[in-house]
Amino acid sequence: MDLLRHELTFEEITSGIIKEMRHYWFEKRGGHLYPTMRDINLDDLPHVKPYASIVALHHPPFRMFMRFMGAQIIYFYGRDLSDHWLDDVLTGEILEDYEISHRMAATGEEPLLARSKWYGLHESCNKTYEWGMFPISENGVMVTHNILVEDYTHLNKDELPVFLEPVHQTS
Repeated sequence: MDLLRHELTFEEITSGIIKEMRHYWFEKRGGHLYPTMRDINLDDLPHVKPYASIVALHHPPFRMFMRFMGAQIIYFYGRDLSDHWLDDVLTGEILEDYEISHRMAATGEEPLLARSKWYGLHESCNKTYEWGMFPISENGVMVTHNILVEDYTHLNKDELPVFLEPVHQTS
């Protein structure tokens, strides 16, 4: 499988929610390299929040911890990954692409914008979506979190391969 993303310029983005998040990110960063977590409140963005996730970045070694997943991301993924280390729930090329993308966003001075094909556990399909990864800092200098906004507004979950194995609850 190729890397799961095709990077885009801002001019190539068609997603209204990604454009809205990018505008908010630039507004909140002010004169700093990155906005801080104190600057960001997803409640300010009611159209964006359901499609947003907040991932904390830890190193060394590099690990990603899911702090928050919006309702639509949970719906499309098939389960809530909040409060989980991503390397405990994602595997293979999907985990590898997440790591590469989060590292790229954490080292850039602008949000990482891209288009991806939907990939499931065992297959892919021709459905694509746009996403943006917005670096956030605790101190305004070093990236400690990324906010990932995935625009699934035009996708039908019933037409997509399963992304994650469902968790079976025992009683």
